[in-house]
Amino acid sequence: MSYAPFRPSLLESDILPPSTSPQIHFYQGEKERCQSVARTLFPTNTCPVEWAALTGAGSEAIVEMGVYRHGLLMDYYDIDNRLYQGVCRVFRLRTLLVLRIESLFVRRSSRGQRIGRTLFTRQVEAAFRLGFDRIVTIAGRRNGENGYYTWPRFGFNRRLPVAIVQRLPSPLYGCEDLLDLLETPFGRYWWRRHGQTISVVFDLSRSSRSLRVFFGYLTAEPGKNLQKRADTESFGKF
Repeated sequence: MSYAPFRPSLLESDILPPSTSPQIHFYQGEKERCQSVARTLFPTNTCPVEWAALTGAGSEAIVEMGVYRHGLLMDYYDIDNRLYQGVCRVFRLRTLLVLRIESLFVRRSSRGQRIGRTLFTRQVEAAFRLGFDRIVTIAGRRNGENGYYTWPRFGFNRRLPVAIVQRLPSPLYGCEDLLDLLETPFGRYWWRRHGQTISVVFDLSRSSRSLRVFFGYLTAEPGKNLQKRADTESFGKF
């Protein structure tokens, strides 16, 4: 598969409507602690608006902030509580600056509105601008979750566990990671049927495979992307 070259300007195109800042609330007594922790996390001065942008939430939402294990914890949801809700964390793993998506739930009544894609595009933009190294999450297949399939389509990756490699049919021999597996229609079909809950990583380094795959997904011709959209937005949970 060929990937479009990485161009940061893609993040600033008309793919999404402009997003303004959400309402920001701090857990009781946490504002000063958040400011103190942020100074240890980020190499430059930042503000709560920039932290909130890491959730992907816009003017339609509320972001609640606090401190958790030497990092920032953010709970976010749309004001009317009809579209989505999620939780994410910001922390350092040794020298790496990491954004962890703890959960993202898109309500079933909101299917087909590309809400998950919109939120994640905003997260990538904000994380890239603040110098993050990676975004991590658990791509779930529990209780109706579809993250095991959706997140890799967005560019999340990891080496395939030995137990999965041993189950691959012959057309998929040689696949070493999730993105290898999802490069072909048969690989996507197989993973959709046999995939499992798995931890995944989105690499934010310039020209990374994760970014190229995600930008390719965003900029695919509408006709070619129609099936991708159906695949990734048929369920309520990531």
